[in-house]
Amino acid sequence: MKKLFLLIIFFILLSLFISCSCFFNDTGTLWVENNSQRGLTYSVLVDNINYGTVAPGQRKSFDDVPAGDRVLVFEVYGTGAIACQPAVVHIPLCGASNVISCDY
Repeated sequence: MKKLFLLIIFFILLSLFISCSCFFNDTGTLWVENNSQRGLTYSVLVDNINYGTVAPGQRKSFDDVPAGDRVLVFEVYGTGAIACQPAVVHIPLCGASNVISCDY
């Protein structure tokens, strides 16, 4: 019975640690949407760090983005050309931003 109790406590503590990792890492989630009228794929850059791509018509989240005010840039994938005006986006600690879209 004592081993079972310790095992339960262990899993509770583990789940708390995993769910609170954003506090330790000071991160949040960025939501973006590609509304390209030209069928272009965009690279998503936050503070000049490439977090990946978003395809035309796709809404996507990027986890583990540093919390706070960040500069978001959509670039046309493979060209480096800026697709939409850079924007300052607030990433809440352990939360999610509003959906930011680009429609170049």
